[in-house]
Amino acid sequence: MPQHIHTLLVAAAEGVSREAIIVIAKRHIQETELFCADTFLQSQDFLCKQKTDLVLLDLDLPGTNGLEGLKTIRQQFPDTALIILASDAKKELAPQSMASGAAGFILKTLPKDQLADALEQVLDGQLYQPST
Repeated sequence: MPQHIHTLLVAAAEGVSREAIIVIAKRHIQETELFCADTFLQSQDFLCKQKTDLVLLDLDLPGTNGLEGLKTIRQQFPDTALIILASDAKKELAPQSMASGAAGFILKTLPKDQLADALEQVLDGQLYQPST
């Protein structure tokens, strides 16, 4: 039986964090198609056109304000899993993110093996709870 090809959207402005996520996802998640969006509007456009298994949404993504992007995507695309990507300065938003429907909350400084585990857990239908 053929394995499902996962579609992941990394919605984060270009930079080290986005590139690291892409490299880790390519190495650790088999059968994955990766796409990127630089703005919230690009993310929405992509999601309207392509069934997506997982969105990694940066809280600092241009075109949205904090958790509003999460709430919008949850409303428009309720079957798409979503992980919030945040800087250490915003780690206090983890409980609100999870309560608003995020399947996970990842700090940009998360070690690569833990990031790979988080992606795999969420793609398997589980929640990734950040350690405090």
